[in-house]
Amino acid sequence: MTHKLVKVLPVGYNVKKVKTALLWGYIISAAFSAIVYFSNLIVNYNNLFYYDEAGNRLLRTNVKMASFHLLRERAFDFFLIFIFMLLVFSIYNFIYHYIGSKSIFTMRRLPQKYELIKRCVTVPVIFIILSFVSVIVLNSVYFSIYEHVVPEVSKLSSEEMMWRF
Repeated sequence: MTHKLVKVLPVGYNVKKVKTALLWGYIISAAFSAIVYFSNLIVNYNNLFYYDEAGNRLLRTNVKMASFHLLRERAFDFFLIFIFMLLVFSIYNFIYHYIGSKSIFTMRRLPQKYELIKRCVTVPVIFIILSFVSVIVLNSVYFSIYEHVVPEVSKLSSEEMMWRF
Protein backbone atom coordinates (compact mmCIF):
# COMPACT_ATOMS: atom_id res chain seq x y z
CA MET A 1 0.00 0.00 0.00
CA THR A 2 1.43 3.36 -0.96
CA HIS A 3 1.22 6.26 1.41
CA LYS A 4 -0.58 9.48 0.40
CA LEU A 5 2.59 11.50 1.06
CA VAL A 6 4.41 9.65 -1.72
CA LYS A 7 2.48 11.75 -4.24
CA VAL A 8 3.60 15.07 -2.72
CA LEU A 9 7.20 14.33 -1.74
CA PRO A 10 10.20 14.02 -4.05
CA VAL A 11 10.63 10.57 -5.58
CA GLY A 12 12.83 8.34 -3.44
CA TYR A 13 12.15 10.00 -0.06
CA ASN A 14 11.63 7.78 2.95
CA VAL A 15 8.07 8.86 3.72
CA LYS A 16 8.01 7.30 7.18
CA LYS A 17 11.11 9.23 8.30
CA VAL A 18 9.82 12.53 6.87
CA LYS A 19 6.44 12.04 8.51
CA THR A 20 8.04 11.17 11.86
CA ALA A 21 10.41 14.16 11.75
CA LEU A 22 7.65 16.61 10.86
CA LEU A 23 5.29 15.32 13.53
CA TRP A 24 8.01 15.45 16.19
CA GLY A 25 8.90 19.00 15.18
CA TYR A 26 5.28 20.01 15.50
CA ILE A 27 4.82 18.23 18.85
CA ILE A 28 8.00 19.73 20.30
CA SER A 29 6.91 23.22 19.21
CA ALA A 30 3.51 22.84 20.86
CA ALA A 31 5.00 21.31 24.02
CA PHE A 32 7.61 24.07 24.32
CA SER A 33 4.85 26.65 23.91
CA ALA A 34 2.81 25.12 26.73
CA ILE A 35 5.82 24.76 29.03
CA VAL A 36 6.90 28.38 28.58
CA TYR A 37 3.41 29.83 28.99
CA PHE A 38 2.39 27.74 32.01
CA SER A 39 5.71 28.24 33.79
CA ASN A 40 5.34 32.02 33.37
CA LEU A 41 1.71 31.86 34.49
CA ILE A 42 2.47 29.76 37.57
CA VAL A 43 5.38 31.94 38.72
CA ASN A 44 3.40 35.16 38.29
CA TYR A 45 0.26 33.65 39.84
CA ASN A 46 2.15 32.49 42.94
CA ASN A 47 3.56 36.00 43.37
CA LEU A 48 0.01 37.24 43.93
CA PHE A 49 -0.25 35.39 47.25
CA TYR A 50 1.46 35.39 50.63
CA TYR A 51 1.16 33.27 53.77
CA ASP A 52 0.21 34.76 57.13
CA GLU A 53 1.47 33.53 60.53
CA ALA A 54 -1.23 30.86 60.68
CA GLY A 55 -0.17 29.44 57.31
CA ASN A 56 -3.23 30.71 55.42
CA ARG A 57 -2.70 31.67 51.81
CA LEU A 58 -3.92 35.22 51.21
CA LEU A 59 -4.19 37.37 48.11
CA ARG A 60 -2.05 40.49 47.96
CA THR A 61 -4.34 43.32 46.95
CA ASN A 62 -1.55 45.71 45.97
CA VAL A 63 0.15 43.33 43.49
CA LYS A 64 -1.00 43.07 39.90
CA MET A 65 -0.59 40.07 37.61
CA ALA A 66 1.70 40.45 34.61
CA SER A 67 -0.17 41.17 31.41
CA PHE A 68 -1.12 38.30 29.15
CA HIS A 69 1.26 39.58 26.48
CA LEU A 70 4.22 39.30 28.84
CA LEU A 71 3.27 35.78 29.91
CA ARG A 72 3.22 34.46 26.35
CA GLU A 73 6.19 36.54 25.23
CA ARG A 74 8.54 33.68 24.26
CA ALA A 75 5.95 30.89 24.09
CA PHE A 76 5.79 30.59 20.31
CA ASP A 77 9.52 30.77 19.52
CA PHE A 78 9.78 27.08 18.64
CA PHE A 79 6.96 27.46 16.13
CA LEU A 80 9.07 30.16 14.42
CA ILE A 81 12.08 27.85 14.42
CA PHE A 82 9.91 25.01 13.07
CA ILE A 83 8.58 27.25 10.28
CA PHE A 84 12.13 28.29 9.37
CA MET A 85 13.15 24.61 9.27
CA LEU A 86 10.17 23.89 6.98
CA LEU A 87 11.35 26.62 4.61
CA VAL A 88 14.83 25.05 4.60
CA PHE A 89 13.20 21.64 4.01
CA SER A 90 11.37 23.09 1.01
CA ILE A 91 14.64 24.41 -0.45
CA TYR A 92 16.30 21.05 0.19
CA ASN A 93 13.49 19.34 -1.72
CA PHE A 94 14.45 21.37 -4.79
CA ILE A 95 18.15 20.64 -4.31
CA TYR A 96 17.37 16.93 -3.85
CA HIS A 97 16.30 16.69 -7.49
CA TYR A 98 19.77 17.77 -8.63
CA ILE A 99 21.58 15.13 -6.52
CA GLY A 100 22.48 11.68 -7.79
CA SER A 101 20.58 10.44 -10.81
CA LYS A 102 19.62 13.95 -11.93
CA SER A 103 15.89 13.36 -11.59
CA ILE A 104 15.38 17.07 -12.29
CA PHE A 105 15.38 16.26 -16.01
CA THR A 106 12.63 13.69 -15.51
CA MET A 107 10.60 16.14 -13.43
CA ARG A 108 10.84 18.81 -16.13
CA ARG A 109 9.63 16.41 -18.87
CA LEU A 110 6.47 15.37 -17.02
CA PRO A 111 3.19 16.45 -18.59
CA GLN A 112 2.07 18.05 -15.31
CA LYS A 113 3.67 21.47 -15.45
CA TYR A 114 3.81 22.10 -11.70
CA GLU A 115 4.73 18.60 -10.49
CA LEU A 116 8.17 19.71 -9.28
CA ILE A 117 6.75 22.59 -7.27
CA LYS A 118 3.99 20.38 -5.88
CA ARG A 119 6.48 17.78 -4.69
CA CYS A 120 8.82 20.34 -3.15
CA VAL A 121 6.44 22.74 -1.46
CA THR A 122 3.18 20.97 -0.55
CA VAL A 123 4.19 19.28 2.71
CA PRO A 124 6.10 22.28 4.12
CA VAL A 125 3.22 24.63 3.25
CA ILE A 126 0.69 22.31 4.94
CA PHE A 127 2.76 22.25 8.12
CA ILE A 128 3.35 26.02 8.02
CA ILE A 129 -0.42 26.58 7.80
CA LEU A 130 -0.96 24.03 10.57
CA SER A 131 1.58 25.89 12.70
CA PHE A 132 -0.12 29.26 12.18
CA VAL A 133 -3.52 27.78 13.02
CA SER A 134 -2.03 26.10 16.10
CA VAL A 135 -0.54 29.39 17.29
CA ILE A 136 -3.93 31.09 16.95
CA VAL A 137 -5.74 28.27 18.76
CA LEU A 138 -3.12 28.01 21.52
CA ASN A 139 -3.14 31.77 21.98
CA SER A 140 -6.93 31.68 22.42
CA VAL A 141 -6.72 28.79 24.88
CA TYR A 142 -3.96 30.52 26.85
CA PHE A 143 -5.96 33.73 27.02
CA SER A 144 -9.09 31.94 28.24
CA ILE A 145 -7.01 30.19 30.94
CA TYR A 146 -5.52 33.55 31.93
CA GLU A 147 -8.98 35.11 32.19
CA HIS A 148 -10.34 32.24 34.31
CA VAL A 149 -7.35 31.77 36.62
CA VAL A 150 -6.32 35.31 37.51
CA PRO A 151 -8.48 37.00 40.18
CA GLU A 152 -10.29 40.13 38.99
CA VAL A 153 -8.61 42.25 41.67
CA SER A 154 -5.17 41.29 40.35
CA LYS A 155 -5.83 41.91 36.66
CA LEU A 156 -4.44 44.99 35.03
CA SER A 157 -6.95 47.52 33.80
CA SER A 158 -7.07 48.08 30.05
CA GLU A 159 -5.30 51.42 30.54
CA GLU A 160 -2.49 49.81 32.53
CA MET A 161 -2.17 47.03 29.96
CA MET A 162 -1.74 49.53 27.18
CA TRP A 163 1.36 51.00 28.84
CA ARG A 164 2.92 47.67 29.84
CA PHE A 165 3.73 46.38 26.34
